[in-house]
Amino acid sequence: MSERQALQQLPKAAFGQVISAEANYVRVNISHLDASAAADSSPEATSSSGSSSSSSPSSSQDEDAEQLLHSRHASNSQASSSSSSSSSHVPPPRTQLLCTVRALLKKINQRVLVGDRVRVHGIDWLEGRGVVESVQPRSSELADPAIANVGHVLLLFGLTQPPFEPQQVSRFLVSLGASGLPVTLALNKCDLLPESEVTLRLQQVASWGYHAVAVSCETGQGLNEVAQALQGAVSVVAGPSGAGKSSLINALRMGRHKPEAAGLVGAAVAAAEAAGADEQDCEESDQAADGYTGSSSIEQQQQQHASPSAAADPARSFLAVGDVSKIGRGRHTTRTVTLIELPFGGLMADTPGFNQPTLDRVASADLARLFPEFNAAVEAQGGCRFADCMHLAEPGCAVTAAELERHEHYVKFLAEIKAREEYDVRVMQLAKQRREGALKVVSGRGGVARYEARLDQKHRITSRRRQKQQLWDDSTEEQQE
Repeated sequence: MSERQALQQLPKAAFGQVISAEANYVRVNISHLDASAAADSSPEATSSSGSSSSSSPSSSQDEDAEQLLHSRHASNSQASSSSSSSSSHVPPPRTQLLCTVRALLKKINQRVLVGDRVRVHGIDWLEGRGVVESVQPRSSELADPAIANVGHVLLLFGLTQPPFEPQQVSRFLVSLGASGLPVTLALNKCDLLPESEVTLRLQQVASWGYHAVAVSCETGQGLNEVAQALQGAVSVVAGPSGAGKSSLINALRMGRHKPEAAGLVGAAVAAAEAAGADEQDCEESDQAADGYTGSSSIEQQQQQHASPSAAADPARSFLAVGDVSKIGRGRHTTRTVTLIELPFGGLMADTPGFNQPTLDRVASADLARLFPEFNAAVEAQGGCRFADCMHLAEPGCAVTAAELERHEHYVKFLAEIKAREEYDVRVMQLAKQRREGALKVVSGRGGVARYEARLDQKHRITSRRRQKQQLWDDSTEEQQE
């Protein structure tokens, strides 16, 4: 049986993970075939139960197809007795598919994010195409950057070019800290500053309650410590544009942050070079053994995304990096979120840079706990006087008494979050009024129901308790000003 016929016998559905998304297309890494689709598509499932002799030719054809596919993936091969039960053990002939998203998912506002585990159906194995039919439940989801099912966050900032901005760093720490995922903080471009300035910046971050790693993609400093934090995990690197996120991934994967740069030294670099050489040898032997060509353009794209050594020219596997602008800002070289395999184990998502991550998923009541130095100050002072202290101007507040550096960042973030929450409340109230209408039912004497006009809040009489509370709020604002 030819390989084309063998591919046609395969099930048309499989499971995988989205590794990149752009415009209306997503690229899916296929992990395994769908056993239920294999059972439905097998000739034995469609034949009658009483005719065993008529099903034997089709079963033999399926076994031939499986043997051909097993020969291409000898390391993962295991023969099965029946086609329907063994199809789930057959490795997929393609590791990646270029897919569109089912229109129904768009109608129900189901976004397909990078990192999602999806079911792909209607697969054309020859052309490497398919349709994302459904999205499996997510273990985690981030808004900025938009990615799902990650277990670790690497925050990367530049010590210079672009300059280190404490408020921007605090905003990233708060936004991503609200997700509950472990965060590793790295400060890049430490080779461009004197060691004394780097030490002062590390001490500043340590006073916030975080451990930061000084990294240099040019010299290789700190790469081993970052590699240990990323090993075996699905991570995402986030930070402002120009911080060096793509350069860091290049250094971890290729041993240098760009093709023309000098090679680095370190355990992480040695693992990258060894893994790259092994993958290149394996892929060359597989291609020589099977002789399958398929669609050349799709195959080339798959090789470029699969591993750093997939292409003949190593420079093609480097992520694009750009120089900062004349004013020391990033140029937004990376424009899409992409999951990339690391040579020492794990996946890393390269993301576009942005300066202001959203705080939409942070509640005003939870903001203070996202500042580790606030929690330490409260514990050291035995707590604030009031249990619901917002750490603004309340008497007996342990945070304001400590005079912490990031307290002004907290005040700005809290004002922004409260403004958003008040806006959300007004929107909900307007929606409720539209649902209920302009009249309300009131029970009178004898249980007789009658309709009355529903008054707006401005027509109601304000209670004395509310008036006193308003006076207290106004006086607090005047003291802060």
